[in-house]
Amino acid sequence: MRILFVAVLFLSLISACGRFANEDQKQDQEKRVVVIAKQYNEIIWALGAEQDIVAVDVSSTYPPEIKDLPTIGYHRALSAEAVLAARPTMIIHDNNIGPEHVVRQLEDLKIPMKVFETSATDIPTTKALIVEMGQYFNKQERARELCDQLDKDMETALASVRTDVPRPKILVIHFGQASHIYLVITGNSTAAKIIDWAGGDMAVTGDRGMKQLSAEVVAAS
Repeated sequence: MRILFVAVLFLSLISACGRFANEDQKQDQEKRVVVIAKQYNEIIWALGAEQDIVAVDVSSTYPPEIKDLPTIGYHRALSAEAVLAARPTMIIHDNNIGPEHVVRQLEDLKIPMKVFETSATDIPTTKALIVEMGQYFNKQERARELCDQLDKDMETALASVRTDVPRPKILVIHFGQASHIYLVITGNSTAAKIIDWAGGDMAVTGDRGMKQLSAEVVAAS
């Protein structure tokens, strides 16, 4: 009887070890991706490649369902603790993250990081980024569909802009969360391109993309 009991116990231990080994293997294989770039996240969801995303930065607010995910903070004011709390196996970002000492901490931990080569600054480069990300996530056909739809949407939008009315001056104000100051967007920016497509002009000019908000800047606009 004792021999039978020992045999059953031995088999139970083997079974338990096997079960826990399988669970460990499953955890090792699980992809947990943190994406720190709002434009990347919007494209990822449009591609239908969001299944492994477990956390995003606070600036990523579209599409609406992205708000169901945990956030790891503002992309320029990250903490290593907040990022690591998501237990990432991969971090995707656009090289616009900080502060620098946190970036170094994450690099020292050897967590794989991915930055896409294309920087989207206009429609052609946006399409190039969609194609690059489609290849990375194995969603090439969907990427082509998105590029075609973008062309059609832009054609429709530009055709709807009225040319028989004066172009309004637009003042765009941005709150810089990293430094807690208000900034004015200038004509040398992506926002300026969108305003131009919509039939307006930026109220503030400048070589840099932003200026600190002041009464003088607003008055001069």
